[in-house]
Amino acid sequence: MIGSLGLNLRILRFKLNLPQYKVAESLGITAKELSYYERDLEVPSTVKLIKIANFYCVNVIKLVEEDL
Repeated sequence: MIGSLGLNLRILRFKLNLPQYKVAESLGITAKELSYYERDLEVPSTVKLIKIANFYCVNVIKLVEEDL
């Protein structure tokens, strides 16, 4: 099943009880950029997607294609 990247990003962030600005800071991006990803307004580059998956300790495929 194809999941929503944005929804998955929000779910993972909420599970860790972290505000957007903290996650964005850890990833080296702006909170606005993370917000765009979480709302499916933009898709992160491959490099950023890998960085995000590593931050949340999930596989990139799982992050993009599955409902978390």
